[in-house]
Amino acid sequence: MGCLIPTWAGTVGDCIDNGVIVKRYCERCQRRDPVDLAAMKAAHGADYWLWDRRTPCRYCGGMLPFMFSPESTTPTTPMISTNRHDVARSARIRAQQDG
Repeated sequence: MGCLIPTWAGTVGDCIDNGVIVKRYCERCQRRDPVDLAAMKAAHGADYWLWDRRTPCRYCGGMLPFMFSPESTTPTTPMISTNRHDVARSARIRAQQDG
């Protein structure tokens, strides 16, 4: 089974280069926020891995995954890996970035 994470939306740099729309959606308070990819790149670098990361909602504190879409007319999809290979890769990349 191959990797399920699209190469054009793996990192902040990939998303910027390919015009990917990234948002966060809170199921608890029903708010949707666009993600400022340029600011995220400035803070964390172009290789910052977005998959399987959760950040707190600024309104209610719920933990939100990033959501992505290749264009504005396409529904967003959670950036959550569903394959053991992806989870292991995500954990290695996060460890390298955070460590």
